[in-house]
Amino acid sequence: MEEHTVALPFRDAVPAKRSMFNRDFVLMWQGAFLSYFGDIIYGLAISYWVLQTTGSTALMGTSAAMASLPRVLLSPFAGALADRFDRKNILAATNLFRGILMFIMAFLTYQNLLSVQFVIFTAFVLSAGGVFASPCIVSIIPELVEKEDVVRANSIRSASFSVVDLAGNGIGGFLVSILGVPLLILLNAISFIYYYISLLFVKVPHRTLSVEFQKKNLWVDLKEGVIEFFQNIGLRNTLIGFMMANFFTAGIFSLALALFMQRGFTVEQYGIFMSFMGLGAFAGMFTIATLKVPIKHYLKVITVGFGFMGICMVAMMFTHSFVLTCALMCVGMFGNAVANAIMNSVFILGVVPEKRGKLSGVITTMSNSLTPVSSIMYGVLGEFVSLSLLFGVGIICGVASILLALTHPKVQEFITLEPAKVA
Repeated sequence: MEEHTVALPFRDAVPAKRSMFNRDFVLMWQGAFLSYFGDIIYGLAISYWVLQTTGSTALMGTSAAMASLPRVLLSPFAGALADRFDRKNILAATNLFRGILMFIMAFLTYQNLLSVQFVIFTAFVLSAGGVFASPCIVSIIPELVEKEDVVRANSIRSASFSVVDLAGNGIGGFLVSILGVPLLILLNAISFIYYYISLLFVKVPHRTLSVEFQKKNLWVDLKEGVIEFFQNIGLRNTLIGFMMANFFTAGIFSLALALFMQRGFTVEQYGIFMSFMGLGAFAGMFTIATLKVPIKHYLKVITVGFGFMGICMVAMMFTHSFVLTCALMCVGMFGNAVANAIMNSVFILGVVPEKRGKLSGVITTMSNSLTPVSSIMYGVLGEFVSLSLLFGVGIICGVASILLALTHPKVQEFITLEPAKVA
């Protein structure tokens, strides 16, 4: 392949070659690991609280919509800020703020003062914090490991999160019954503060902004991110497919607990079911982390992975066996995890380093732009239509959207990292 020289806006010192499991990567990894565990048990606890308090899928959908709204409204700004300011400080501040908010929420819940309105407000704020943290993580990870380790590092990080899904969801349902919602919210608060403390000891490579880059204001940076997105046809068309997939699937997944209980299962069984979902995702991520997939096979693996997931998810709606339901979710998520692991790496490596932050924001905005609409739509429809029917139809339409996008020649060039298409 012909090599292209790219002028970078940052003058970074080239670090000595180091192990993938170096001190800084491990500190970020384990902090995020425990914080994600807190998120899992909090998500289950608060969903159960809303369902038990209101019994309304519409309110559950509204809460999910508010959680997804910051990803649409704030992502472009978050990406541009990650390119211009200290990413470690942004990441630390967002975790500290969310930790404090969770302490307040735990107190209100313990005092029986928690309201649905505050839950919806908190969903928005927590999501906003995640939006500003995400592009920082995306741009920091490639600088903490060697270039050849980026895919493995992301796969191992994702696989560890799948372990959290497995453990957190597996015991989450039982923790709700044993410990109660207030204590689980408190544990989430502690996990955020722990992540904040871990970040204080992480050394992120120093970036010095070039004179040209310093002259650009934030709006120019945002404009360039949008222009770059629309000029990169492969990236743009890939995101359109994922945007439609999120529209058809995000809303129904936000009602997963209501769907499961509507089918006659308990909250404890729901936790076990979600752990099998995590087990499948972990197996998929572990497979990608241990097996080196040649770039020329990326497209085939992604197509098979998403297609296999769709078949398993739809089949799941035709059985009332708890064991078979868990098994289908597990193998389906294996395919989904394999496909997503490769796609996540493509989105990182398919964009030159100095554009990752700004494009990360635009990518997040575009892929989630219809998610709030999806959550409200499914929440309202869930009041009148069987959630099982909605789930099956949504999965079919979502997978079809991705597979259709993968047939586009420019998308195929983007996924296989053709040098002329990834600038």
